[in-house]
Amino acid sequence: MAGGPPDPAKDLGAFRTQVARLRERGLRDLRERGPWIDRTLAEQLAARGGDARHGVNLVGRPPDEVRRAISTLAASLRELEPSQYYYPPEDLHLTLVEIRHSRGEEEADAVARRVQPLMSALLDGLHVFGLVHPSVLYDRGGCALSLLPADGGLEEVRRRIVERLRDLGVDTEERYERSVAHVTFARYLRPLEVPEGRWLERLSALEPERDLRWTVGAVWLTWGPNWYGMRSRIREAGPYPLATPRAAPGPE
Repeated sequence: MAGGPPDPAKDLGAFRTQVARLRERGLRDLRERGPWIDRTLAEQLAARGGDARHGVNLVGRPPDEVRRAISTLAASLRELEPSQYYYPPEDLHLTLVEIRHSRGEEEADAVARRVQPLMSALLDGLHVFGLVHPSVLYDRGGCALSLLPADGGLEEVRRRIVERLRDLGVDTEERYERSVAHVTFARYLRPLEVPEGRWLERLSALEPERDLRWTVGAVWLTWGPNWYGMRSRIREAGPYPLATPRAAPGPE
């Protein structure tokens, strides 16, 4: 999805206000400038090797209930614009840490080989975390499901992984601060076929299930041309499980 994710608010009310503001801005940009056509994605779909931007990421993969919710949202859009790009369910992912991006194949492979043996040490003692209160965000580049961390777990996992990588001599190249969770599920391959007003109306009506919750319990290492997360065209290692907090002891 073009641009960075929103800065999350400390409380749900402020977060929803921020989401509403971003949705309004997304509609305005689409109305004024139209969709941004991702020609690199079109080349990647047409021929293996069309995308030369190799990277190394740590990602989470949504469970079945989240993938079903996203599939429902994508189906609503596909009904009007079947020729745009909708991520296959198996490719949906949440980027936790961007270690490298836009590098050559050999460099990305070398970094991945360096990181893979470190995965256990990177995740040691890090706990599962929850994501709640889903919303749909959109801009000129596409659509994403955004979720608010249920607690400080997401920020803690990201911060400690980045710190541990740095301590082990591996710097990260995050393009923006990832303070919320988002899963991109649609991008533009061509100009709209339906009237713009009808498309914008459909976007503004997208609402996921309010009680949708995602407990992130594992991490994957991915590398290769992974900008779009195409599992058929990248390499990956995992899943590496996160720890489950011990329950507090009951009364004697």
